[in-house]
Amino acid sequence: MTQKVSIRHMVNMLRLPSIRSSRESPGLPNGMEPDIVEVRTYMCGNLVLPWRERLTVEQVCIKAAKLCGIPRLTSNLFALYDKTNKKWLCPKAQVFSRRQRKSEQLEYRVRFHTATMCPSGDAQGFMLLEENVVNYMFCQYRESFLNDEFMGLSTEESLGLMVLDFMQHVKEDGTSLTNLNGRLRFGRFLPKSLNEGLSWWDKRKLRRKVRTALTDFRDDPRETFAFRVMFLVSLSEEMKQEWGTEQFTMANGDIYEVSGVKGVTKKKLTYGDEAVQDSFPFQDIIDITIYPSTAERAHTLLQINRRSTPPLILEMESRDDAESFACLLDGYYRLLVDYYHYLSETIAPPSLVRLVKNRCHGPIPLSKAKQKIEETGRQEGVYLIRQNPEDHYSYCLTVRIHANQELKNFKINCYEDDDQVGLDNQRRFNCLRSFVEFYRSRENSWCLEGQLRKGVPIEPKDPALRILDRSALNVDLPSQPETGPIRWIQENNLSSRTNWRHLDDGDFTEVWAADLRKKVGNRPRKMRVAIKCPKMDAPQSVQQKFSQSVDLMSSWVHKHIIRFEGIGAGYMLVMEYASEGPLDHYLRSLLENERKRLGLNSQLHAAFQLIDALEYLESRRIVHGNVSAHNTLVLRPAPNMHIKLADPMLGVYYHSLEMTSRPKLERVRWTAPELLATNSEPTLAGDKFSYAITLWQIMSHGAIPAENLSDEVVRDNYRHGVRLDAPPGCPQELLKIMEACWSHNPRNRPSCRGVLRDVNSFLTSCSGKPEFVDPPEVEMIPTESDDEDDHTDLDNVDNERRDTVSPPNGSGLGEGGGSGPGGSGEGATGGASILVEIESVLNPTEEDDILDPDEETKFIGVNRIPDGQLKKEERLGSGHFGMVFRGVLMPRQGIPAEIVAVKVIKNDSRSDQFQQEIRAMSYCDHKNIVKVLGYCEDNSNRLSLVMEYFPLGSLEKYLREKKDRVSHKTLYLFGQQICQGMKYLHEERMMVHRDLAARNVLVSNENEVKITDFGLARIFGTEKDYYRAKESSQKVPIKWYAPEWLRHQKYQKESDVWSLGIVLWEMFSYGQDPIYQDSKGRRVEHIELLDFFEKGMRLTHPPSCPAAIETMMNDCWEMDPLKRPKFQSMIVRLGILVQNSERGEMGSSSSSYGL
Repeated sequence: MTQKVSIRHMVNMLRLPSIRSSRESPGLPNGMEPDIVEVRTYMCGNLVLPWRERLTVEQVCIKAAKLCGIPRLTSNLFALYDKTNKKWLCPKAQVFSRRQRKSEQLEYRVRFHTATMCPSGDAQGFMLLEENVVNYMFCQYRESFLNDEFMGLSTEESLGLMVLDFMQHVKEDGTSLTNLNGRLRFGRFLPKSLNEGLSWWDKRKLRRKVRTALTDFRDDPRETFAFRVMFLVSLSEEMKQEWGTEQFTMANGDIYEVSGVKGVTKKKLTYGDEAVQDSFPFQDIIDITIYPSTAERAHTLLQINRRSTPPLILEMESRDDAESFACLLDGYYRLLVDYYHYLSETIAPPSLVRLVKNRCHGPIPLSKAKQKIEETGRQEGVYLIRQNPEDHYSYCLTVRIHANQELKNFKINCYEDDDQVGLDNQRRFNCLRSFVEFYRSRENSWCLEGQLRKGVPIEPKDPALRILDRSALNVDLPSQPETGPIRWIQENNLSSRTNWRHLDDGDFTEVWAADLRKKVGNRPRKMRVAIKCPKMDAPQSVQQKFSQSVDLMSSWVHKHIIRFEGIGAGYMLVMEYASEGPLDHYLRSLLENERKRLGLNSQLHAAFQLIDALEYLESRRIVHGNVSAHNTLVLRPAPNMHIKLADPMLGVYYHSLEMTSRPKLERVRWTAPELLATNSEPTLAGDKFSYAITLWQIMSHGAIPAENLSDEVVRDNYRHGVRLDAPPGCPQELLKIMEACWSHNPRNRPSCRGVLRDVNSFLTSCSGKPEFVDPPEVEMIPTESDDEDDHTDLDNVDNERRDTVSPPNGSGLGEGGGSGPGGSGEGATGGASILVEIESVLNPTEEDDILDPDEETKFIGVNRIPDGQLKKEERLGSGHFGMVFRGVLMPRQGIPAEIVAVKVIKNDSRSDQFQQEIRAMSYCDHKNIVKVLGYCEDNSNRLSLVMEYFPLGSLEKYLREKKDRVSHKTLYLFGQQICQGMKYLHEERMMVHRDLAARNVLVSNENEVKITDFGLARIFGTEKDYYRAKESSQKVPIKWYAPEWLRHQKYQKESDVWSLGIVLWEMFSYGQDPIYQDSKGRRVEHIELLDFFEKGMRLTHPPSCPAAIETMMNDCWEMDPLKRPKFQSMIVRLGILVQNSERGEMGSSSSSYGL
């Protein structure tokens, strides 16, 4: 339970006896200050400590937090501030005594402000914090308010804060408002400037005004804490963006702001105003380096290495300023992203460094500790050590002594005098690691009633260590990754098997090189790909594991993970092609064939890229299970080498084999010792061990680890803790990384994020080293051209740069281009990659040639149906430029005859638009969008589109004919399905339909509808969310079009929402044609529609239309497109109506249910 401290008695509480005695010590000469450290706290008076050598800022903060009753986790919101020099102190810095620095005034203050502590107009955020934290914040900000530290507050705002301050005082004092109102001096609650600047007469009027305001609170039942929260909320709202924001001015005049909600923002002064120039979130930071000033450079440099963007190098006036800035970024990173990760060891809190080194958990609550142990297993000896959430000087040990029994808890004391730890009245240890090793022995664990056997590893980005913050990460990562869309590659899009080139063989798989026809930019192109498939004689279990790996890998999108292109028949996995092959082969051939080898800089870039890929997987809780230099591929040779981690494929299968089996023994050199057993399960910790072996190979120029030893000897060596010898000339910094990742205890291996930071830091320090070094009489490798060859895949390069790490120092790894087949085309399956693939064919220009002269098909991925297999029958309907027929696909290859719908155009002048419609529909795969079955060309090259056939026809026709049989519930369901299809078009395919109407919705059955007719559909672009019409002569369905089209011929996503409102009108009028009429009943002509809308007039709601639907129509028909609802919102609202109808709670005249 959190300690509660009464404000009234705080000043006199917890005074240390040593204060007075130290000041009055007879051993000190007259006038000499004692060796003490004095820190002001806003809640409990001054904290006085005896000064000693190596006393750090963090240790002083811990003492202050304990004095004020601040729990361990939320103590991370506080820091030590030097009021004299106006600077924040680094947690690692040493503290000087009063005798050493007489003028220094130290204060314990709140520095970090998360989203719960920022203006939102809601007190709920502050209420989530511990009471003592809120009380401290109130005391600190109340004094700042009274001392005029908050500039820009108006008199009315100051008076409002004064009233709240007055009320909290009344409640804390325990007397009634009537008793205090007459005798209390209001000046105590006013800012100094306001109090001193008022005349006697103004103060009298002010007093009368305050008394009037206080009458509203005379019978208010709320307590002191509530008024303090109201004070903080009101102050944060008045301060707005300045609340919780720190500004730093660089040597060149640039201004950087840091906020717990917005991250880091660069501002530029323009004519006296500040304009945002650049910004980035905390999770984008990899590490921070501080370079002190030199004789040649007067300023301190601060380098911030970031993901996806070049390093940010700032010049600051002093080292103190640089450390203050760096500590602020580091503190927010640990609060909002990962509690266990520090951005630089030079500024990291010493306790955090010890915590990570000992693999101890942070101050997670007991309930979370129990949950983690239960998830680890119910066997005996499973334990978890964590920082005590309530006590700053102890740890908690939670352990299951015996299998399937209750958990037990022990307190591990931390002794300040010698920095040792231990149980009560038991042996002490220098660190937690020694403590754990001691109690792993049965002979030593009698006081625990059992041994410590298996520790629960710490979890990167543990959500249990966030301070109830809504801005920590945009999206919580799922425990299991969602699989992405799998692209099925038809055999006719791959080159003939006779032209495939064999690349490699495995125990159960084989790899080939082939050509794939794929849309790149605005025209089909051939690109080189690698195809991996199981061997014909592979067991069935191998094929099953192979298929599971395909499902998993389809969701991976990262610059340094090989791109998944799709899957073909027979479990063929189609992947990005790496022209230089496996990394170990490349390194060995470089040395053996060309007598050249990589220099340290190139080796570090390779190590950086590989750990970058593994950090991506670790952050998503994905185990690779097959990390090695042979399974790392080289897409671009050195210099500017680009590598990618290949697929895991059968990694899980190999781990499950018998330990004596040959396939498993062959991989023993890259396998962690704990996994050297039959039927093992790959782990994240095992991937780190494998990374260190791969790093060893990189530094050994591709050598096979322990090549002169048999597999069995290597296995036994690993089990007994024997590791590889250091590669010749390997820097100590890399050896430390290898040794940490080779730790025999898996829980002691560092996180991938920590390794990424350390590798990047060393890479930064080695910038400027040569890309190659020469063995004796060996020539340097010349710099190769960056020209692309014909097979380079260029799709999605820019899109991927935003989501991946780009190493610093101008390495060129973030650049697009490549020098061989496969190049450096990094793939993505999100919306931006879809734009690259289909924007040009949906919005074609006259110059675009959509035909590939080597192709037999006009539409990549769409089946071409021979003319003889399609038979057209009766005509079903006719539109502006096309007709739809009922047709039959004749039986073929065991497939029975199928009834289909066939659409043809009336004249060839619309051929381009019709081809556009075929492409648009073929790119869509959703249950509420009509599916394209193929296309057909007759002898005169006349196109036909073959689609699913729905005998019930269009929704417009269906409602007219079956008006008496369609209930409101069915209409709600139909509306919801239309919204689902439109949501897919907008968010997944980046299309606007532009012709959403009841006539273009087909009825599949009595409970399902599908959207069709994509003749007007367009992509709306990557940099704008609208499409502007260019077809001056094209007919458009103007009665369904929104005002922005009528005004500017501009069509955007929200324009489809307007059309949805018309569709709802059609549905609840049971298929009637929408007719606009003015107040006199006169029909409004098309040319008058815009003026009609601007006057606020709309379609008259159909008779007996439910009020909820009327509300939805009106929302869809907002003049401002941004005020119209999203399709996701409409899905939810219509879903509620469907549920209410099922309960019989919805009638034709029912209310809108708050929708």
